[in-house]
Amino acid sequence: MINNPDFDKAKKEYLERLDMNADFPSGQYQIAMYHQANGAIELAIKAYKKAIEIDNYHNISRMNLALILYNKGDVSAAEKLYLKVVDQEPKYSYPNYMLGLLYNEEGNAEASLKHLAAACEKEPIIINAFYNYALKLQEKGLDKKANVIIDRALQTEPHNERLLYVKLVNQINNNQDKAAYNTCMKLLEVAPNNLNYKKIFKQLKGK
Repeated sequence: MINNPDFDKAKKEYLERLDMNADFPSGQYQIAMYHQANGAIELAIKAYKKAIEIDNYHNISRMNLALILYNKGDVSAAEKLYLKVVDQEPKYSYPNYMLGLLYNEEGNAEASLKHLAAACEKEPIIINAFYNYALKLQEKGLDKKANVIIDRALQTEPHNERLLYVKLVNQINNNQDKAAYNTCMKLLEVAPNNLNYKKIFKQLKGK
């Protein structure tokens, strides 16, 4: 590997700046991000924890730490961190969304539904929260409620292919042929070369 003096100098200066700000939560956060980007996960964990020690409300560090710990298999620790963010920032959607995914992976369907529903009522809007919540509702046979959730999400992203497809499947399963026909037309506007949509459209047109 060829040494690049300019790169080495810039890296040294950057690390010095990080060290200068290490007494602040934002500084520890930047240190953690640096280590995480370079694959030094344990050092990143240490820095995120330090940021939270300095400022117990530094929830951007808490969220990143939770995801790292979850990926390492420490589900219990990740859960506690996300719940702490929910407690401290009750109007923030992301910790509920992440808990919804976490509980779904752990097979806790009721807790997953609860937190995905909560995520859909908070800010910022997370389209994937609506999508996953609608799928969970469909699994429970709550098609009408799932459709309401999908329609709410489509108000934000009216041309979202995944949302439109979930809506289409919902309508077909409930024999809403005319509504399904219209939804399939929208899907073909989004993905005109999709053979599956073309096949479904042809079937609906023949009814």
